[in-house]
Amino acid sequence: MMNRRDPRPGLPPQAGGAGRKPGDVVFYAILIAAVATDWLRDNYLLPVVPTFLVTVVISSTIGFGLRALRERLLAGRERRAPDPRWELAKLVSASVVVAASASFVLHQARQWPVLPTFAATLLAIGAAGYGLVRAKELSLKKLVAAGRPVESRVLGLTPEEARRQAEALLADPSRFECELGSPGPEARSLIAPLGPGLRSFLETRVRIRSAGAAVAVGSAFVRRSRALPEFVTIGCPGPEHTELAARPGEETVYVLVDDVPPDDRQEETFPTIYHCILYEEGLREALEQLWRQGGGRRGEG
Repeated sequence: MMNRRDPRPGLPPQAGGAGRKPGDVVFYAILIAAVATDWLRDNYLLPVVPTFLVTVVISSTIGFGLRALRERLLAGRERRAPDPRWELAKLVSASVVVAASASFVLHQARQWPVLPTFAATLLAIGAAGYGLVRAKELSLKKLVAAGRPVESRVLGLTPEEARRQAEALLADPSRFECELGSPGPEARSLIAPLGPGLRSFLETRVRIRSAGAAVAVGSAFVRRSRALPEFVTIGCPGPEHTELAARPGEETVYVLVDDVPPDDRQEETFPTIYHCILYEEGLREALEQLWRQGGGRRGEG
């Protein structure tokens, strides 16, 4: 369980990023840029087209940065330390773009000298960006630490022990909402080639959703995987751009992430669907306890 490996070595780059939806960020960036351009034109007589383009760049850069931070920091799917070189490259490039754009606007609006303004804004933005990156790293450390005892406990269970414990959790309405029933024809055809235990699970459960939104699984979620077409999606572990999936003939459940570059893509595996349910629910409880104790607010050295 919790192995991280690419199930298809040499996968072409197009498989990554299938779940990206940049349209909403771009829309709001254009909206903010339009309002800002109108205000800057009226108050500082700035040229419309260059000002609009620069403010779009600033807004979209900040928007994509905040979106990436939210998904990785709050969703908690990336349970490992980020590559420092990749993080540094993103921080530097975003800081330079925003600082250059801000310098242009301030120069046009206030006649501030370009180079000192660029240097000052680059320093300020870089410092703020470093703080956000550091906060993400600390959050990931807490997440990994909280998950280790849960992983160790669940990993030690046999398939039968995991099934019994998971079914006890599923029977508790305060923990899970369960809708029983048979799959539709399309879902049935995708479920049929799966391992017998997983197939039996999906053939009797339409939708199972954790009360804490830690995991959702069932025949209602069955479809071809967006991340890897030879996989069958059977549910969602909670965070955006992730899916629970399985391969024909296997009981193993995979957690696939579809919004990371191919070289940075990761995969987690569970021996059975029951191990997956126990782990995700156990991790949710561990994180809730961490935040109740104030662990989410205290930094780590």
